[in-house]
Amino acid sequence: TVTRSDTQSLATQLTADVDRRAQRLLDRTEAAQRPVRLLGVGLHGLVKTVDDPTQTHPLLWDLS
Repeated sequence: TVTRSDTQSLATQLTADVDRRAQRLLDRTEAAQRPVRLLGVGLHGLVKTVDDPTQTHPLLWDLS
């Protein structure tokens, strides 16, 4: 089992930021040379932002 984690001081609601962080962590493994059975990305500490009328895209956890 190989695990990697990353904690950033600045929060984000952009999926591109989460994807970029996950890709950097994956790059630190041997996944390109060895088979991968299971790969997962988890997020924690999620909070809803203050209602902002200028917000035009859904939050990561907003399924409505």
